[in-house]
Amino acid sequence: MWPRTLEGGNMRQATRLIIEDGDDIIFIKRTKKVSGSPKVFYVLPGGFIDEGETPEQAGIREAKEELTLDVVLDGFF
Repeated sequence: MWPRTLEGGNMRQATRLIIEDGDDIIFIKRTKKVSGSPKVFYVLPGGFIDEGETPEQAGIREAKEELTLDVVLDGFF
């Protein structure tokens, strides 16, 4: 469900990354049951920003956690 909220209705900030590999963009393949059937989704890597983290720090951390990639950010929007 979007937007995702904490208990009490407070929204959490998140970050997403567009990681280029040559002419390709890296996505994460996720499977989720929808109406009892597995559905495949492709999502950009990223996740919630932890307390005290900047969005840039969170993006770098998430790339390492989800993809075991060390990334260098060259833009932010």
